[in-house]
Amino acid sequence: MSNRSMETEDELLRETTAFWGGVHSRFEWLLDKQAHFYHHRGQLHAMLVHVLKREPNVQLFE
Repeated sequence: MSNRSMETEDELLRETTAFWGGVHSRFEWLLDKQAHFYHHRGQLHAMLVHVLKREPNVQLFE
């Protein structure tokens, strides 16, 4: 498994294609993955607070 912090700028700028045809640089895919992760954290927090009426009392965001 590669260490993402060790990738060169050229590797991060290289474009790749997803199985559904989306084309982005590797850097863009990493940003999308992070945004997707935070999106689901927000969904989880909303479900806990608004649906289950429970406050998780943990920091979900920095």
